[in-house]
Amino acid sequence: MSEDKPNRPKILVEKVHNMTGSTAGAGSGEFHNYSLHKQRERARLAAMEYEHRQEQKKIKFESKQQELDNKAEQITDKKRQKRLKKKQTKQNLKLKKQAQQLNKFSNDGSFLEQFMKTKDQQGSNDNESDQDEDSSSDQSENEGKQIKQNEQEPNLQKKVKPNDNEAEKEQNKDTKQKETDD
Repeated sequence: MSEDKPNRPKILVEKVHNMTGSTAGAGSGEFHNYSLHKQRERARLAAMEYEHRQEQKKIKFESKQQELDNKAEQITDKKRQKRLKKKQTKQNLKLKKQAQQLNKFSNDGSFLEQFMKTKDQQGSNDNESDQDEDSSSDQSENEGKQIKQNEQEPNLQKKVKPNDNEAEKEQNKDTKQKETDD
């Protein structure tokens, strides 16, 4: 016979604890059971409401905190940009001053004339220095000996100024070549 019945799933039924009998009305203890059940239900609902309010407060706080963080970040970025701009203008002024010191020629179209004047002045200075070298050939011989001694002593390091200009370096090379030629 059991083979003829189809397999049916079991039905789950919630168990009711405070059940009154069907033959009689509510007894003297049923009211207290009912009020306790009602009190537990109210406490459960109150706890749910409290958790919901706490969750809403937390969400509101986090959104406000995020908004304040974004505002603070924007202010910080703005101040950073201002500092960088100030620093850049300071560097630009410094570079402008250096460029003015390096550029001795005005921008009025007479560059070639000014350049030729400075070249002539440097040429006359070079001629005067050539005459001075002839009169001080003894000094140049002494300097040549000192250079040879420095080359022979490997322990001594030559001190070179890091701020020498290219023109000064070339002049030093020219004087050394002249000394070695003499």
